[in-house]
Amino acid sequence: MQNLSKTAKDIIRNIFVLSAVEVILGTILIIIFFETSLILGYVFGIIYGTIIAAARTAHLEKSINASIKLDDQPAAVKYFRFMYVIRTVATAAALVIAFWLNPIISVAAVAISLLNAPIVVYVYKFMGKDGR
Repeated sequence: MQNLSKTAKDIIRNIFVLSAVEVILGTILIIIFFETSLILGYVFGIIYGTIIAAARTAHLEKSINASIKLDDQPAAVKYFRFMYVIRTVATAAALVIAFWLNPIISVAAVAISLLNAPIVVYVYKFMGKDGR
């Protein structure tokens, strides 16, 4: 995490903040509308998905930086696409693990928290913190 840019660190921090809000609001909604036995699986799902989302964000920045350092443009494109495939496979594997461990880890909570990264990026850009 030390080698990441300020922007990536801010995005990862905000992913964790949004996840904390989701845990609080989701727990309240589960208490109101569902059985309280679902809370633990929901919280574990949010935590698991948040860790995956943060790791994907860090991996994305490292992939971008590594591909920029490559002198050969076709090699850089090939490298970046391969890293994209790795992130996609890792995300699919995370969801498969969540399905396998369902009810311990809520699949819906994992899916919700995986969406935190793009949400945070759009909010970050909308708030004008992208350096412009």
